Amino acid sequence: MSLLMWAVFLVIPLFLIFNLLMNILVAQRQYELVDMHAQELALTQQNEALHQELGYNEAPQDLAIRASLLNMFPSTTPATLDVQNGTIQGTPTPAASPTSANGTRGNLVPAPATRDNDPSGQKAADAQKQAQEKTAKQNREREEKEKQEKEKASAAASPSPSASQGSQSPQQAQPSQAAPSASANR
Repeated sequence: MSLLMWAVFLVIPLFLIFNLLMNILVAQRQYELVDMHAQELALTQQNEALHQELGYNEAPQDLAIRASLLNMFPSTTPATLDVQNGTIQGTPTPAASPTSANGTRGNLVPAPATRDNDPSGQKAADAQKQAQEKTAKQNREREEKEKQEKEKASAAASPSPSASQGSQSPQQAQPSQAAPSASANR
């Protein structure tokens, strides 16, 4: 009986230790399973974002915007080439830069969030901002060119250069009168 008692006292602690180890392993596997589910969710979201970005980049309006950034524009009067006859059908004309009323080109559809963990679509906004700055710069250059052309035209239309040097503008003729009136107001 004492041997049976010793066997029972020895088996019970071993069983408890075995049960404890099994519980620890199960709990550890559950934590790993939760981590894997979180990783799966993150990968699924990343995959969806990549598919959305791919769809955006394949969209015709995005292609048109990227082409316009490279100064490529659609022609309003297309012409076709008949390869069999070697003839051109239609009248080809160079494409002009299309701009809206405010002088900017832009995408009619807002860009989706990018894949670089950028939920606000910062990259797309930066690209659109760069496009607007480029268009504004081109508009300023065009206005400066027009202004220079107008100045050249007005210089050519003015009388002789000696007559223009002899006459003074009203501001140049009265600098001494403007100074006393400014000091008198003080």
